[in-house]
Amino acid sequence: MEHFYGGEKKAAGIGQFTYISPSVKMGRDVHIGHGCTLDGDISIADGVVIGHHVTIVNRVSIGPGTEIRSGAVIGHDDSISYTEDEQHNKLNVKHFGGVHIGRDVLIGENSVICRGTIDDTIIGDGVRIDALTQVSHNCVLEKNTVLVAGCRLCGSVHLKENAYLAGAIVRNQCVVEEDALAGLGAVIVKNVPAGETVVGNPARPLKKKEG
Repeated sequence: MEHFYGGEKKAAGIGQFTYISPSVKMGRDVHIGHGCTLDGDISIADGVVIGHHVTIVNRVSIGPGTEIRSGAVIGHDDSISYTEDEQHNKLNVKHFGGVHIGRDVLIGENSVICRGTIDDTIIGDGVRIDALTQVSHNCVLEKNTVLVAGCRLCGSVHLKENAYLAGAIVRNQCVVEEDALAGLGAVIVKNVPAGETVVGNPARPLKKKEG
């Protein structure tokens, strides 16, 4: 397919109406689309492709060969991280961490990745994040994990290597172990063991019928 239909790779360059602050460090052969904002302590490695209208702020590092598609927002504080006083007035918690994105990662259209409160939010090598996905503060996605469109990860979720989530919602501080799979629309409220398939709301192990 690549041989017959594959197009030319996007040439390095910066599109129109894109703002890049002086603190941004860029490697070679980086392509950035139109209408983007890159503002902060941002490091972009060689061969990164950033689509149109992408916003990257605060402290973010992006590994080589990564692609960030149009409309993604990376590096803001988590909007729903707050404390309350006795009158239930909300005060947002200030974040001081960053976002670390590994090599050969794909981040889909209009996805959001929040920075950590103190430690970084981590997106490991080879991770695939589909469109319209929310990754909250302090999440860790180990290498080769997959998030299908519409996944929502609450704060401090840990996905181990090769976990696969199909549009799932994951409660804060849950761990999904290596090679586990969450079915379409699963709502994960407790840890998922290695190699297990869970489905439903709340997510439970998938039981195969005998005979």
